[in-house]
Order: sequence, then C-alpha cells, then structure tokens
Amino acid sequence: KSADMTSNDEDIKSVRNQQLQGLIQITGAIKEEDNCGVRWRRVREGEGGELWC
Repeated sequence: KSADMTSNDEDIKSVRNQQLQGLIQITGAIKEEDNCGVRWRRVREGEGGELWC
C-alpha cells in the first residue's frame, strides 16, 4: 500500500507541475508580474500560495 500511495503522490505532483507550467505559459505571470511570481513559487514549494493574482 505504501508504494501505491507514493506513486499516487508522484502522479499528483506531475499533474500539478503540468498545470502550473500551462498557466505560466498562458499568463506569463512570473516574467511580467513580480507579485505573481512570488505566489507561483510558493505554490511550487508546497506552501499553498495563490495561483492567480
């Protein structure tokens, strides 16, 4: 069961990364808005930051 849970966590992380990359490409948030960039980084680090400005 542990192995299943671990692989599930990895799947979730992968999906989240794909979503973040897609949103970054759409919004250009990190490049254009410093405040957004800080929030994006927080989300990536698992601190539960906001995805949108």
